[in-house]
Amino acid sequence: MSKDFDYILYGPQLSGKPFERFIEHLYQGNAARMRAGQEPVPCCIWGRHGIGKTQSIRDLAIRKGIGFVQINPAQFEEMGDITGMPKVVDINNTPDNALDDVTIYIMPDWAREMHRQGPEGILLLDDFNRADGRIIRGIMQLLQDRRMVSWSLPERWQIYLTANPDGGDYSVTPLDDAVLTRMSHVTLQFDHRAWADWARGARIDERGIAFVLGYPELVGTARTTPRSLVNLFMQLELIDNLEAEIELVDALARSCIDDGSADAFVGFVRSLLGRIPQAIDLLEVEDFTRDMAPLLVEISRPGGGAQRVDVLAIILNRVVAALMADRVPPSARAQVNTVELLLWKDMPADLRFAALTQLQGAGDRMSFLFRDARLRAKVTGLAP
Repeated sequence: MSKDFDYILYGPQLSGKPFERFIEHLYQGNAARMRAGQEPVPCCIWGRHGIGKTQSIRDLAIRKGIGFVQINPAQFEEMGDITGMPKVVDINNTPDNALDDVTIYIMPDWAREMHRQGPEGILLLDDFNRADGRIIRGIMQLLQDRRMVSWSLPERWQIYLTANPDGGDYSVTPLDDAVLTRMSHVTLQFDHRAWADWARGARIDERGIAFVLGYPELVGTARTTPRSLVNLFMQLELIDNLEAEIELVDALARSCIDDGSADAFVGFVRSLLGRIPQAIDLLEVEDFTRDMAPLLVEISRPGGGAQRVDVLAIILNRVVAALMADRVPPSARAQVNTVELLLWKDMPADLRFAALTQLQGAGDRMSFLFRDARLRAKVTGLAP
């Protein structure tokens, strides 16, 4: 978040797995209410631009295997974009009798798309509070009743919304209590480890993931967001040797992210990228002490100088992310090398503790770590 503004946000501030569990729980609760004949409660996801609000709801629909329709109310100019266009219908087919003529509203195409996709799905009102106030007020019936004047959402469709925070540098329409109380709220925050897990699944360039893991503090300025970084990393995919094309890399970086972040990325490419081992190489090395430890010393203390904790953080984050991404226990060699890395004499204690805390979330697959007496001694300070 910017330090220059007091953003107005709503709901708990969550990231990663806690955020996924939150929106999943809301979806399941709404589904149960709908089966009982009750109305579901829409959920609004708040957060800064480019943080992944829209993608998180799209991913939820993919995980559930249900329909997904996204609309942007800020693009609506007239109420007809929401309600549909009016049409006069002679319900008794008596052209000479105007008393039995009624006006109905033809379902707009985005609403028809929901019905085409099936009985269950998610309607996403993206950037909801960027719409004009009268459009927002016109959507209130949809939020509360899941219907407009002449048509309804399909039987088991739920509504999610995204919104940018008020009280700062965003061009948004303040929401009054009558709108806010029609929905539940959560604020999505950026978490570099959770983002790295998603990025690997989305096949984002591993070199870009390494940069974000090493320098998460750079993410969150006006131009350097998870979205703009993904745009950059996609442009770098076709460049095999980034250092050999450093002028092009520099230009591409400045086209997507702010100059300070671009400088950091170019420096990262020049000084570190080619030398940081891949997670698989570290995990499957034949002899950690002989083949990997000297390299770690060389790249973490260049020229014998001060320790580069940021480099060690990148290496450790890479390994942790690779271990967490696998759904099966690591190989025997990978288990040995993971322990050796965590016990390595130059590994800062705070990085070791953070890695163990994260790996604990993988359950039984990582039980080998917590059976190791030497690791327990490092963490507890007690003799093995």
